Amino acid sequence: MTFEEFCEKVKDEIVSRLPSDWSDAEVFVRKTEKARGSYTALSVLKKGSRTAPSVSLDEYYCLIEKGSSFGKVMDLIASQVSAPVGELSVDWITDYEAIKDRLFLRLNSRANLDGLRETAPLKELAGLPVTASILVNSDEHTLGSTLVTYELLGEYGVTEEEIFERALENSPRIFPSSISTLAETLNEMGTEALSEETSGAEGMLVVTNDKKVNGASVLLYPGILEALSERMGGSYIVIPSSIHEVLIVKGEEPERMKEISETVKRVNACCVAPSERLADCAFFYDGNDHILRAVEA
Repeated sequence: MTFEEFCEKVKDEIVSRLPSDWSDAEVFVRKTEKARGSYTALSVLKKGSRTAPSVSLDEYYCLIEKGSSFGKVMDLIASQVSAPVGELSVDWITDYEAIKDRLFLRLNSRANLDGLRETAPLKELAGLPVTASILVNSDEHTLGSTLVTYELLGEYGVTEEEIFERALENSPRIFPSSISTLAETLNEMGTEALSEETSGAEGMLVVTNDKKVNGASVLLYPGILEALSERMGGSYIVIPSSIHEVLIVKGEEPERMKEISETVKRVNACCVAPSERLADCAFFYDGNDHILRAVEA
């Protein structure tokens, strides 16, 4: 059973596993971010309640992978949902005035394009899906958000364009950009010796945000692509190391760009979790026409 199949089966069966007074409950499965990565949350809203217990399906799928039966795992999920330790308020999520200053943009994996197109308003940047999310909570250790779906958009009574405009305005404030050389980043990680030996480390830039979570989204910020062009002295290549950060290197030679795209694909296959992959190719920003394009291997 794949993780996607597991999530769908849990969503379909959870209500039948709960006490009878949960029979009219609404079930939601949404991608949520936290400081150390993302997870898939199951939320169950009981009729007449303003709060929805929320559990991580990733954690329960690990039990499936270790050999637990689906029935046993469902009993555990039902137990947590019906007697939750923590709750996520959903009342304000449907109030546009309450969420409008919490909207931000997210640059998603290219692999998620078709699925997102069916469930949420989106735009694209060089073939990468761009969605709007709502910041639910954020502190030193955790980061929670929820995707603006077509269902939520209907509650707000505003247009898709208004959602994206507000999210674009908010994003640099909510998640300030962080741009440093690769050498500086390696030094911060405590790998000074490696950074000194890494060829071209000073000429490569690491682009992310201050949380280091979904930092590739910084590429969407107003004027950022042009600012990077000025810093690199013209055209450059964007290397999508993950959804959390990208590398910027000067260059425009076609053969080199294709080689980098092939490297990105190889590294993704062996070293980057599928949920963390931004794309299987590099991107090229043309300093003359100011357009970002995908470079297929």
